[in-house]
Amino acid sequence: MIEIKSALAAILVTIGLVSVPVAAQANGTSASPNGNYSVDGVSFYNYALVQTSNGFATGYTYSAPVSKCVIAGGIAVQARLIQNYQQSAEVLVSSSAMSYSDRTLCGAQTWRTSASYAGKGNFYSKGISWAFNYSNYAYEGFETFPTGMQTAN
Repeated sequence: MIEIKSALAAILVTIGLVSVPVAAQANGTSASPNGNYSVDGVSFYNYALVQTSNGFATGYTYSAPVSKCVIAGGIAVQARLIQNYQQSAEVLVSSSAMSYSDRTLCGAQTWRTSASYAGKGNFYSKGISWAFNYSNYAYEGFETFPTGMQTAN
């Protein structure tokens, strides 16, 4: 029965139905894999990062164009910090406002923002990035992959 549960867990993680790891790492940093997306013919990537230290956690969201330049305001990001309670409940404990790029970004120059929380527990970050679509004059949003779990002691 244990082998079946392990195999099922591996399948769920592989297809993305389980978004956060079970084991948390104490007082450190974890980054998500890069997410890739395209808006109006421009390729972008985004990722999240979480850092924990004694009684404090911060989530970051980063986004950047891959090869072309994007003018000021062409990228926006929002950081979200989630606290996990023994795999039974999750709470969004901190979220930043949308942060719009204030300068031209070229070829992997990132734009970032952060959200922090003072408290102990298990945390991960999963942000949102937006790119402006000049064809329809609207922002298109893309979630980052979640980071690994980190513990603030």
